[in-house]
Amino acid sequence: MISLLSLDLLELLSTSVDINDLSLFKIIVEYLGDLAYEMNDMPAAVFFYNESKTIYSCTSEHSKKARMLLCLGRCARKCMVLNQGSKLLRKGLEYAWLVNDQDIELEIYDEMGRNYYLEGNID
Repeated sequence: MISLLSLDLLELLSTSVDINDLSLFKIIVEYLGDLAYEMNDMPAAVFFYNESKTIYSCTSEHSKKARMLLCLGRCARKCMVLNQGSKLLRKGLEYAWLVNDQDIELEIYDEMGRNYYLEGNID
């Protein structure tokens, strides 16, 4: 499901590599993940979120990495791979604690609650 917007973004992504602009590259890759998620293209969303997570690991942006783990957990829930999603969310929670990002921490707790509910683990 590649739309014209996605093709333009991929071209812009290539340009950001050519001009050596890492900040633009990070923004576009994350946005492509969000776009794929909204279009229900889970393989593409997982790919772009995972690439973003790797980039944020290399640049030590732990808050952004926690957000990418949250997004990967959401993709796992949509694909009904709840056990893997819970693992990703717990890892994201660790990074949220590391940088004391309470907003992402609350979002992760919400998503964990949804996963546990769908698993039937409501204790």
